[in-house]
Amino acid sequence: MDTVCVVKCGEYEQSAVQAAVDRSIAAIGGFGDVIGPGKTVALKVNLLKKNRPEDCVTTHPLVVAAVARRVRELGARAVIGDSPGGPFHKGALKEIYRISGMEEAARLSGAELNFDVSTVEVGNPQGVLAKQLTQTAFTHNADVVIDLPKLKTHGMTRYTGAVKNLFGTIPGTVKVEYHYRMPELERFSAMLVDVCQHVNPAFTIMDAVWGMEGDGPSAGDPRHIGAILASRSPYALDFAAAGLILSDPTAICTIRRAMERGIGPQRLGDINLVGDQYESFRISDYKVPESRGTDLLRRRAPGFVGRAANRLLTPRPKLIPNRCVGCGVCFRSCPPKAITMEDHRPRFDFTACIRCFCCHELCPEKAIEIKRSPLIRMLK
Repeated sequence: MDTVCVVKCGEYEQSAVQAAVDRSIAAIGGFGDVIGPGKTVALKVNLLKKNRPEDCVTTHPLVVAAVARRVRELGARAVIGDSPGGPFHKGALKEIYRISGMEEAARLSGAELNFDVSTVEVGNPQGVLAKQLTQTAFTHNADVVIDLPKLKTHGMTRYTGAVKNLFGTIPGTVKVEYHYRMPELERFSAMLVDVCQHVNPAFTIMDAVWGMEGDGPSAGDPRHIGAILASRSPYALDFAAAGLILSDPTAICTIRRAMERGIGPQRLGDINLVGDQYESFRISDYKVPESRGTDLLRRRAPGFVGRAANRLLTPRPKLIPNRCVGCGVCFRSCPPKAITMEDHRPRFDFTACIRCFCCHELCPEKAIEIKRSPLIRMLK
């Protein structure tokens, strides 16, 4: 049985966060059997783009600092980093580290910030879809990886947590290529599990003090959850975390893909839940996006009827004109090049759009929303 610890942490206050992180680390057996003097430990945070901690888009710096302190106390080198959306270079990292509070996390804990933007090509023979991976040297060369996700919703995958966070070990705009090669949710989720299997984080500690609901992972609304979660299994942690905001965690595609491979729990009862009372953290009205809606009618209607109906029902990006500043981030971030800029405004080609919602995810002005048909709920 994989153990998942869920402990109460009501606010981002340094002593409260440190106490909650310490409880969670102790409950999963501590770091000492894996981390020791001379080891390099990559703290893989969730940064995404230039967001302040209070936006609830990124892993909170106090959580990162609390974990880094315990790594450093064991004589290991703690290196904080991520490959956010967009270009992967030192200038972009420096600005994101500053705005997200990672500079402060490093100062508080004595950790380092990663500025190594080199990449490596690696074989992944255990992968189902991704037999070769492009990886950041930062995580690939570390002795130990600690996964530090944020509990958030996601327009494509509905939920983003431990497994999805490791997509950030694929550098910069290379992530765009992966979206383009595997646009279907089922294949994309299988690839995410391939990446997680390769990275194989030793520990996962989730910031769920404040999460995000609605149109996450960047344009949703902050939602108080009041918890820190920890596990040695990213799959068990995702199952438990998704169970806090959904009645059925298996509705999340990455969880189903792990279940199919026998590397994740099949039900909540397969997890050894420790810490504070799990049920007390459940939120019945957490706003989780509907799935992308593909194949809703393909199972119910023949041929061209099903395909046409799916085109109408599948969610799509929609511009909010009064928020758009014409920066072109959406245009540059679109994997299939389904966006053109006309009069400093994006124009979408929905015949080419693969519904990855990178435009929505990376827009700095929250000027792109996800438009969903109300019929989707009726057809599920």
